[in-house]
Amino acid sequence: MNPMRKIPRSVGFAFLLALALLLSFVVWRLQSRPSSPTKPVPDDAYVGYSRDRIIQELGKPSQEFDGHYGLVSAVYATKFSPATTLVYDISGGTLYISIRPQLGVQTCFVSTWVPTGTQF
Repeated sequence: MNPMRKIPRSVGFAFLLALALLLSFVVWRLQSRPSSPTKPVPDDAYVGYSRDRIIQELGKPSQEFDGHYGLVSAVYATKFSPATTLVYDISGGTLYISIRPQLGVQTCFVSTWVPTGTQF
């Protein structure tokens, strides 16, 4: 028996095709997984934290804007003004942290995490 015998072309082609299909499936499955596991952040988890402490813990926000996030009533907006919102894309969702000056320190008064894909 010759150890160097040739494999028929059709068998080699079928093997390569099966391998290509298997690799395509593995790549597809890996791409369909979320980039980070979904781990909810409890509402108001950052209330009382200073802006510096939030940034120390979470890093630089992906967005920051003046005002409140979401649709708030005029009474709420007036009561908690001026406000700045820090936005973080973490844990399979978006974390909104609103801060305002309290005793000279920018302090969180509300934080809410919304899972990616949430529709209102």
